[in-house]
Amino acid sequence: MTFRLRLALAAAAVVAVAVAVASVVVYVVMRNELRRNIDDGLRQRTARTVDQVRHHGAFALNDLTGPDAFPSGGPGASRDYVQFVDDKGRTALLDYESAKVPVSKTTLAVATGHHTPFFSDATVGTVHARVYTAYIGTTPDGRGVAIQAVRDLDDVDRALHRLELILLLVVGGGVATG
Repeated sequence: MTFRLRLALAAAAVVAVAVAVASVVVYVVMRNELRRNIDDGLRQRTARTVDQVRHHGAFALNDLTGPDAFPSGGPGASRDYVQFVDDKGRTALLDYESAKVPVSKTTLAVATGHHTPFFSDATVGTVHARVYTAYIGTTPDGRGVAIQAVRDLDDVDRALHRLELILLLVVGGGVATG
């Protein structure tokens, strides 16, 4: 093997590795940015809902649902909603929602006030979703209550899948031309 051929192969390998590393970095940065936007929206949704709960004085878990608890309208274009969980694991959804978020031990710890708010991914019904769980307070009868703001990740998952395909093509092209 000639020196020129070895040099060309080494250069091609360096280009291929650089393109692959750059593609991974682009994917991770975009994934984190998309998730950050979802997370910010869930925090805002939680704050708005907690303000409504406090404004209406609806703090007994049974009072958090029903036609008079919150303004009606159902899930909007953002496809987000909330679930309330008490410290015994009982859940309440607003009247226009049906799919319940799975309740974990960490969720119960938040409802008792013994854990900080957290984000997680979950399958809600059949939908891949992002969930933000935060403590609201206690009911008049002393039960702790957490709120879970939920947003489906279908759009994010589709965008990331398209990005994966594009980056695979870029890496393949980089290797082929290298």
